[in-house]
Amino acid sequence: MVNENIRKNENECESCFDNFERLTTIKARINGVIRTIKVCDECLQDSFSSCHDCGIYSRRGTSSQIMINGQYIKVCSECVSNYINPDFDTHGKIKIDFKINKSKTFKENKFKTPCGVEIETTNDNIRRNVPRRTELEKLQTSYVPDGSVNNGGEFVTNAFNGDLLLKHIDDVGKMLKKNEWGINSNCGLHIHLEANKRISYIKKVMLFYVKFEDHFFKMISNSRQNNRFCKKFGSYSSIDYNYETLKKLKSSTDLKKFIFKTTNYAEIMRKISDHYPRERYSWVNLVSLWKHGTIEIRSHQGTTEAEKIKNWLMLHLQIQNFVNGLNFETINQLPTTDDFFLSLFDDKRQKYIKERWKKFRNNDGEN
Repeated sequence: MVNENIRKNENECESCFDNFERLTTIKARINGVIRTIKVCDECLQDSFSSCHDCGIYSRRGTSSQIMINGQYIKVCSECVSNYINPDFDTHGKIKIDFKINKSKTFKENKFKTPCGVEIETTNDNIRRNVPRRTELEKLQTSYVPDGSVNNGGEFVTNAFNGDLLLKHIDDVGKMLKKNEWGINSNCGLHIHLEANKRISYIKKVMLFYVKFEDHFFKMISNSRQNNRFCKKFGSYSSIDYNYETLKKLKSSTDLKKFIFKTTNYAEIMRKISDHYPRERYSWVNLVSLWKHGTIEIRSHQGTTEAEKIKNWLMLHLQIQNFVNGLNFETINQLPTTDDFFLSLFDDKRQKYIKERWKKFRNNDGEN
């Protein structure tokens, strides 16, 4: 223990109490009090560490070691709160109460369908850069750790529609940028669109996505092409949707039996209640229909850029609006040329699609 009395010997180290010709003067936090003391080189190296943030020394064992950008730093007991979010629950989550927010305007986004997004991200200092609960509540966005991504975290928004949806995505994008959240090739973007549960509507939506699957996958990066978290239709352990199989479905029960590949209703309900049933990993996830009342699109690579997220949302909103006005047989007869596909969208989305096709045709990056 450091001597609290006035030192009688100016050459005495205030840590080991031996005499030295050379001592170093430091500011140290001793028993919660910051004092100026003199210590020898050996004690300075072996017994003290300086705080990365405030520069004040502490006894080794009273400071904390935190990883930032792949490197460990030492922080004192006072500054460690800068790096540990007190709002985390015991699982490292900050969950915000779910609600659906209805817009008062529909100028940029004319659709009233509520949508939410799940943005998988990465950050070298998660505990420091997750926003506080007050900010997440204002954004109506939850945070959960993501074990599928190194240093991963997922931001899950509440549901919005109309122009409010687009503003909300802008606000979330600003938050991610401010807090230095990025992506890697393991990250994905998932969007949820509230869905009509009538079997006639679901069959039409799924048939459209089956017919134009290749057009969507031309818009996404290599990391998502053969990804087990967003499998193409008919791929291993995914669902073999096609015109003939969908045509046979007459009820929601038929659809459940088809997706889960069992007629055992208890087994179906068990899988629906399971957090990670393998059937959810189709790029168009219908398990979400019974868990959340939504169709989930899982194919997009990770991004924190608001414009890309908004374009992806608007593209699928326009698709569902188009499909709603057609019957099942008409959808089956649609041409599958690039020109026809592009004609389904407004000018802004056509430009976006063409840019994405060109980018990934040339293997130009991940995002």
